[in-house]
Amino acid sequence: MKRSLMAAAAAIALLAAPAQNAHAFGFGFGGVVYDPSNHAQNILTAVRSLQQVNNQIQQIANEAQMLVNQARNLTGLPTSVAGDLQSSLRAIDQLVTVIAGNAFSHQ
Repeated sequence: MKRSLMAAAAAIALLAAPAQNAHAFGFGFGGVVYDPSNHAQNILTAVRSLQQVNNQIQQIANEAQMLVNQARNLTGLPTSVAGDLQSSLRAIDQLVTVIAGNAFSHQ
């Protein structure tokens, strides 16, 4: 998906590159102005932003997996310590879920 987004953005940028000036459509001074170079730049910026969000989501998923692995390693500890650590890990897992939800809502 990332490759197809980048390919589409690159194609738009290449098509818009020769257009040096904005084109006015309409009559008089009240026409709509369309600048294909600016439009292509906006698309590239949106693609980069989406990639950053995807990278952040992947990083959060990796950190959550690391916490799961650490929790497995802690199962051999005495129950007096393990209970407190499991409670802390549940709280961290809830925070990761909230953060991941916020990341998806900003897409």
